[in-house]
Amino acid sequence: MPIDTKLGYVKYDKDQLLDQVKQYFITNFGSDINLDDGSNAGAIANILAEVEDTIDSIGQGIRDSGLLLKSTGQAIDDIGANEGIYRKIATNSSVTLLITAYINPNSPVIIDPDNGEYSTADGQIFRITDDVTISQQATTSNGQPMVDDDGNPLGQVTVTAVSEDTGASQNVAPNSIVNAEQSVDGFYSVTNPDKAQGGIDVETDDKLKARIMANRQAKPNGTQDGLTTAIKNIPDVKDARVVTNTSNQADAFGNPAYSIHAYVLGGQPNEIAQAIYDNVALDTNFAGSKSGNATDVSGKQYSIAYDAAPQALIYIKVAVKADATSFNNDYGIQQIKDSINQYFDGLSMGDSVNFTKLFSPIYAVSGVNDAEISMGRDSASNVQPNQSITVNNMEVPVVANIDVEVN
Repeated sequence: MPIDTKLGYVKYDKDQLLDQVKQYFITNFGSDINLDDGSNAGAIANILAEVEDTIDSIGQGIRDSGLLLKSTGQAIDDIGANEGIYRKIATNSSVTLLITAYINPNSPVIIDPDNGEYSTADGQIFRITDDVTISQQATTSNGQPMVDDDGNPLGQVTVTAVSEDTGASQNVAPNSIVNAEQSVDGFYSVTNPDKAQGGIDVETDDKLKARIMANRQAKPNGTQDGLTTAIKNIPDVKDARVVTNTSNQADAFGNPAYSIHAYVLGGQPNEIAQAIYDNVALDTNFAGSKSGNATDVSGKQYSIAYDAAPQALIYIKVAVKADATSFNNDYGIQQIKDSINQYFDGLSMGDSVNFTKLFSPIYAVSGVNDAEISMGRDSASNVQPNQSITVNNMEVPVVANIDVEVN
């Protein structure tokens, strides 16, 4: 048996098991028994060792399935379910689209979810959530009527769209949704001025383990750590931080006396508000510029303030040298942008951006032979070569713009 009183479950390898079986044969049938692999007894010994190895592997799996740090897959889900903690599923991404269309006073352009699918160059599809009508001419940023190159009047409308697929890869970069999947009379162009957000991957084993451990160490309650745990347990919340001010005056961050200020990455306002309400005293001061409604057992609603994680806007400039025979001239630049964008989706609150980590996603694009990376915060004019970006514990780094030059 592979159970050791000091070391626990110690599984023997196949050679050790075979030696044990052969020793059993010798003990029972004499030392002159032929146990070569080609003999009948040797073949039976090998089969018995193989069976014992399978049984021991099953035993080890059964034992490990009850130990959080050693368990994998469904076993972690089962452990978490016993404690009321469930694996977060993959979610769709949402984005605001800017749709431009020609103006025809006699026939306004009407787009609905059935014919309002738009995609990136890589084929990631987003469907609008509401009907939109474009019937009036728009104006440019300098107040001039918007027209195309031939002087024809154009109108614009913004609308929310949701990704067809789930996962962090659907959090596409700004200005990457540019293709219409269906033909609509009067349509001119589409883009997404801002990055798509909200798409998350299925929670990994390691992340689920960490969250179960966090719930054990600080169960959801009114403490700072407990409230952080409660908010992180919301299915589409990626990360959270909580600042408490227990003094009778405003703190250095401007939070009022005896207040709680939650910073949350992802999640829906009412779900966040409910998690906060369920774990703190109602007479607490809540700080923040966003709010959601929490409901008590009688159905009465309370407005709870919090803040979305502040975005640290990162501007990136990439100069690459590419092989003309293997670099895709049509989609290569967008592939570089998408690859960098996916790297940023793996970052969370407080994660700094080391420029050396961006080389891997850039070189992953076929045909890229060399790359130079410049980065800066808050303005495209601040980018500097080989510069890493540091953010504070509340901020989440977000791509503001990626400028790619190909030689």
